[in-house]
Amino acid sequence: MSGRSEVRIVVLGDPQVGKTSIVTVMITERFQEQVAHCTPVVTIPPDSSLENVITHIVDTSTRPQEQHQVEQHVREADCICLVYAVDKQETFARIQSHWLPEIRRMLQEADPPRPPVPVVLIANKIDVRGPTMADAVLLERLIAPIMTEFKEVETCVECSAKKNINVHEIFFFAQKAVLYPTGVVFDSSANKLKPKAVEALHRIFRLCDKDKDDALSNKELNSFQTRCFGQDLSHEEIESVKTRIQEEQAEGVNEKGVTIAGFLYLHHIFIQPHGKLEIAWTVFRRFGYGDELTLRPDFLCPPMGELEPGATVELDTDAVNFLTDLFRSFDKDRDGALTSQEVDNLFATAPGNPWDKDYLDAAQTTEAGSITLQGFLSYWHMWARLDWPEVMKYLAYLGFEHDEANAVVATRGRERDKKKSKLSRHVLEGFVFGKPGVGKTSFLKSFVGKKASEAPSSTSSNLSVVNTVQLPSAEYHLILNEVNNERDVLESPERLRQCDLVCLLYDRSEPSTFDHAKKIYEELRKTHRDIYTVFFATKADLTKSNGKEGDSKLADSKFFADHKLPMAKSISLANPPNFGALVSDVVASYESKTSAWSFLLGAGVLLAFVGGAYFAYRKFRN
Repeated sequence: MSGRSEVRIVVLGDPQVGKTSIVTVMITERFQEQVAHCTPVVTIPPDSSLENVITHIVDTSTRPQEQHQVEQHVREADCICLVYAVDKQETFARIQSHWLPEIRRMLQEADPPRPPVPVVLIANKIDVRGPTMADAVLLERLIAPIMTEFKEVETCVECSAKKNINVHEIFFFAQKAVLYPTGVVFDSSANKLKPKAVEALHRIFRLCDKDKDDALSNKELNSFQTRCFGQDLSHEEIESVKTRIQEEQAEGVNEKGVTIAGFLYLHHIFIQPHGKLEIAWTVFRRFGYGDELTLRPDFLCPPMGELEPGATVELDTDAVNFLTDLFRSFDKDRDGALTSQEVDNLFATAPGNPWDKDYLDAAQTTEAGSITLQGFLSYWHMWARLDWPEVMKYLAYLGFEHDEANAVVATRGRERDKKKSKLSRHVLEGFVFGKPGVGKTSFLKSFVGKKASEAPSSTSSNLSVVNTVQLPSAEYHLILNEVNNERDVLESPERLRQCDLVCLLYDRSEPSTFDHAKKIYEELRKTHRDIYTVFFATKADLTKSNGKEGDSKLADSKFFADHKLPMAKSISLANPPNFGALVSDVVASYESKTSAWSFLLGAGVLLAFVGGAYFAYRKFRN
């Protein structure tokens, strides 16, 4: 389907060429010698039109006083039927010298300016033309220069309003010109597909090539047919198509199936010589393309309801399954990881690889620098959390069908989860604070299995990492953001509203770093005391070796006791953080209130029951 609900066709031409007679015969099926100088707008119901669109036919007058109205009609047109009389040579000459340039001017002077709209030339009064005008070859020779100069001219239809010859065909071709535009798809003068069409077909071919072997097998061809046209092809039909391709394009078929050359040729012959533009457009639209052969905004990112304050967005299960299959299809060597080149190949159906090299630092990779499946999915989870509209676009670029499945799901924000005493999300986000030199970067790298000494792949000053943590209850994805400019976070209510965890790092051998961490804690308590916060004492191995650990712990313990906080978790390169326990504590922080309330509620019910029983007993005794 084109997505259009209406088509507006405007009929133009010199006086006495038969414009009004054509429109009148279209409505009444009868020719009248005397007609009004212009008929009112005619509306054809959808059940009589291509693709069930409403069609409006607008007749026009050549009277000077109505010129302004004619220009307005042209600027609102989806297609123009430009009529000349075959028995009046001057009306044909004015097609090229006057009317087509004038139509362009009117459209360019619209507010905003409009690109050219399709034009169908109408050769009327073929019932009275002389024998010299009867040759179809001669007609083609006359029209060819016009179509070369004015690419918006789609075709020329000969008709006779008086004899009711081809009148209905005029508006059929006009509808086709709007619903299945030629201009952006095919260059008739060069007899070849236009670059935009070739680019779109390359993308469609790659999406249909599920096993990534650069050919469409019989199974893949049948899936393509079913997706576009809703019916299967028999084995014999597929083989017949392949034979037809091979007869004209030797490289169009190989032992694996139909190649990209064959796929392009197949669509070429749909259009020329068969004139089946509707077949090509059915394919384009099924894969999300609009009339300009660009992916439609509603295809890339379908509208989503308004999110409540603080809400977050996560990948849905359908998207995770899609990405898992996509990863495996590009993992050609089956080593469970994608190289940088394989990631580039994966994004070949998109405008480009949007990840640069950031993902190599942010997610789990192999020692060779290839991203694992866990790292790949985790990075998509982080991307969706940070910019879900862009994720939806790229999922569509990669072949995810938004109309068939859900890509993302909205979840409650932290504040509502706290009120409900139940964590509704599976993607959690935390900030890592600490003075320079306390080991924030090493802390984050350890979360994704990287050594502190590894050089970064990107030049970003703030490292963000993401990984998957499997708990007995569920799988969670934790995003940790290194904070170097603390004011950017502390003074951003929106960022803190979506925060589930704050990690405060300090070097136990440097008291000033602990003072700094305490200051951050005190500031957060004033406005966001419900964020789960944990202290980490870094470089524990160094404080042990220099004998300062006991003194440091003693100095720290008073602060933690005063604020009823657990002691800081001691970590070092040899004793990295237990991120599983950390995520488990974050999840428990949402549910602890539930347990307390459940206890109080249970106790209240028990007391009420005992009290009721006691009063009943007293009443019975009395």
